[in-house]
Amino acid sequence: DDYLVGNYGDVINFNDLPPAAKSPNVITDLGGTIVADSGEVVEVCSSPGEVANSPVAGHQYLLQKAGDADEEFSDALDQDHDRWYSNHMVWNTATLNAPDQLRQRVAWALSSIFVVSGNSISRTEQVESWATYYDIFVAHAFNDFKTILKSVAFNPLMAEMLTFKGSKSLAYQVERNGVLLYPDENFAREIMQLFSIGLFMLNEDGTKVVDESTGEHIPT
Repeated sequence: DDYLVGNYGDVINFNDLPPAAKSPNVITDLGGTIVADSGEVVEVCSSPGEVANSPVAGHQYLLQKAGDADEEFSDALDQDHDRWYSNHMVWNTATLNAPDQLRQRVAWALSSIFVVSGNSISRTEQVESWATYYDIFVAHAFNDFKTILKSVAFNPLMAEMLTFKGSKSLAYQVERNGVLLYPDENFAREIMQLFSIGLFMLNEDGTKVVDESTGEHIPT
C-alpha cells in the first residue's frame, strides 16, 4: 500500500508515521539508519559554545542507551551497556579521530592535572556532567592558566571532588548563624599544592631546588 508521508523537504518525526509505515524500508529510503529503539530520550549538552548536531550533515553517533535492546545474544551487533560506557565510547572516538590532535593531547594532559574521580564523586551515571568537565580542557587547551583554573573552580564536579560545595565564609557564618565556622580550605590549598606551585621550588628540569647551606629542599 502507498502512504502519504509528507512533502519533499519536510522534517518528519518517525514516531508520528502510521504504524504500517514504520518499516525498515521507509527508514532506509529516507536516508535513515536502523538502530535500537531509544524511545523519547533527548541528550542535552551544556558546554559553552556547543551547538546542536545536524543529522542531515552526518553528525550522527550510533549509540544506544542502557536498557534499550529488546533481545540480545552474545553475537548480536546491538549490545546493551551502562550509560557510563557510552561516555567512554564517545570520548575514545573523539580523541582518536579528531583532526586537532594537539588540542586533544593537551586536553588529556590538563585533565590529568585537574583530576576529578568517580571514586570520590557518586555521579558515574550522569555522563553529561563528566563530558562537560572534560570540555573545559578541550576548549581552553591553548588558553591561559587563569581561564582554565576559573572554569575548573566553577564546575560542580570539582566542588564535590575537593569538598568546597556548600562552603560559606566565616563572615557569613558569624552574621547569619552566630557561629565561628571557617570555610572549607581544601580547594584553596590544592590549587597551590597540586595545580600550580607545588610544595617545593623546582629547577628547570623538574628536580627540587636544594638549599646549599642546609642541604634541604626549599619550600615554596
